[in-house]
Amino acid sequence: MARKLIFSMMALLLLVGCGGDSVGGDGGDQQPKLNYFQFLQSDNPQLLRKAVLTISSDQISGVLTSEVQNMSLIPDFWLGGVAKVNGQEVVSGQTKIDFSDKVVFVVATEEGEKSYTVDVSNFSELPVVKIETQNQAPILNKEDWIAGTMLLDGKGFVPNLPTMTIEIRGRGNSTWDYPKKPYAIKLGSKAEVAGMPAHKRWVLLAHWNDKIGIRTELAFWLGREYANFDWKQNGQQVELFLNGEHKGTYYLCEHIKVDKNRVPDGYVIEIDEKAAADEPVFYTAITRLPFNVKDPEVAVGSAEFAAVEKAVNDFEAILYGDDFLDEEAGYKSIAEIESFVDWWISNEFSKNADATFFTSCYMNLTAEGKIKMGPLWDYDLGWGNYVFDFPSTPFINSPEGFWIKDGAEWITRMFEDPEFVALVKEKWSVMYADRAVIVEKIKELTERQLASVYLNDLRWQRLSDVGDYSLIRTYYKREVNNFIEWINARFVWMNSAIESL
Repeated sequence: MARKLIFSMMALLLLVGCGGDSVGGDGGDQQPKLNYFQFLQSDNPQLLRKAVLTISSDQISGVLTSEVQNMSLIPDFWLGGVAKVNGQEVVSGQTKIDFSDKVVFVVATEEGEKSYTVDVSNFSELPVVKIETQNQAPILNKEDWIAGTMLLDGKGFVPNLPTMTIEIRGRGNSTWDYPKKPYAIKLGSKAEVAGMPAHKRWVLLAHWNDKIGIRTELAFWLGREYANFDWKQNGQQVELFLNGEHKGTYYLCEHIKVDKNRVPDGYVIEIDEKAAADEPVFYTAITRLPFNVKDPEVAVGSAEFAAVEKAVNDFEAILYGDDFLDEEAGYKSIAEIESFVDWWISNEFSKNADATFFTSCYMNLTAEGKIKMGPLWDYDLGWGNYVFDFPSTPFINSPEGFWIKDGAEWITRMFEDPEFVALVKEKWSVMYADRAVIVEKIKELTERQLASVYLNDLRWQRLSDVGDYSLIRTYYKREVNNFIEWINARFVWMNSAIESL
């Protein structure tokens, strides 16, 4: 009891010194009020760590730091009088209360009474993925598959996935070097996951650099709404538990593979400056672009590899030839220009850092020999979020200026085609007309994961290292507002610039 009294006095001093939404006070103030309200792990062993709630006016709100099956919890609080719930006195650190629904907490002193409505969220509202590796083996690299199991609790938003055998390993290029790791998953058998079409291969993206956590999700949504790719990716924000440890918010999405439910046929190829030395890479003859054959796997020197290399080089020769606009023999006889337009709009609108034909620039060489841009991938460094301190940073993070049009070789050439430019204007006008709808979608995506952002930040401190619920939400909303301001400014600049083409 002495320990709790000392802790309570220290917390009270901290709250008085820091201010904020919480109601402060000294021990002699007899006005009816609560000075702090929290759940300690020592009182509630089902919690992974303490959960501090925010007091604002007559509301107390917060998120439990771990998922619990029973919302009967013992609160720890500080007040200068007596507290009651449903007419019964409650004691800090002793009385268990059912918080499965809102609770009216009444504080009484000689000066009167004050009621607070306590609203506690049971962890995040997002679906939960739980992965257990065999013997709790660590995932140490991107090469070795580790056996394990996975289940998905859809929380009523997406279908549940019963426990399945899986293999898991690391993935990504530079993203694998961050503390929060991305993962590749291979199910033991094909299955629908979170309502997405059945497949064995899935990806858990960590979006370490994206503090609002929706940039890739937004790009995929825009692709589904406004583009005409053969395959438009799906995904779902989830909470990830790995071997019982909460790893934070992840984006569970479809892995890029050739399959009837994904890229329909042919080969998935990628322009990738980061391709590892042991990956099947070739360089084009004219622009020296590095191409990586991603799927299906082919060996360097094989007939399949040689056929892909020849097809890409033949296309590039036509694209840069004198007759590239010829109706029958020009570049449009091979390239599906609508896919190139859709890909350009997506990446130019977002000013996606990697899309200057640097990395993660995917295309499909079809079985008929056509080249189609897409699918889309990796937008964490887009929309004013280039986080690295290189000379290009001020320009790339500005909502003004072309980035892909003047930086991706093939795209630059295609803008010399009046038909390509006309299609750009046509397709852009549709998206521009829906700019208010797009902004509302951003608000919807970010509001949905407010609780998850708090929990993710407790784990990784991407917004604040204090761990205060109200502070983290404030910082997050500021990031979202800055993002929306950037989007609106980009809409204005892009529209003017495209009209002038």
